[in-house]
Amino acid sequence: MEIDVEKDNTDDKDLLTQAINYGIRLRDVYINDPDKNIVKALDDTFALLAYTDARQSVLAELLDGKGRVEIAELVNGAILGMYHVYSGMDFY
Repeated sequence: MEIDVEKDNTDDKDLLTQAINYGIRLRDVYINDPDKNIVKALDDTFALLAYTDARQSVLAELLDGKGRVEIAELVNGAILGMYHVYSGMDFY
């Protein structure tokens, strides 16, 4: 079975581009949020995408267990907030 490496790389680049664009949109939505920790968390999370090996970056502490949970909770909250904003639905 042959694998088309070019196609796989293109797909990865497309996914990375989509992830970065999503991060930009999230940041735009939360840029004026009174809790500046949200913007910092989004900036730090999406900055990890810039590294070939994020475990060797200045943001490596975000990848340990505790950091991952904190970031996941913040990102999930942002996603749910976006869903709430765009859907007009009330989650309660």
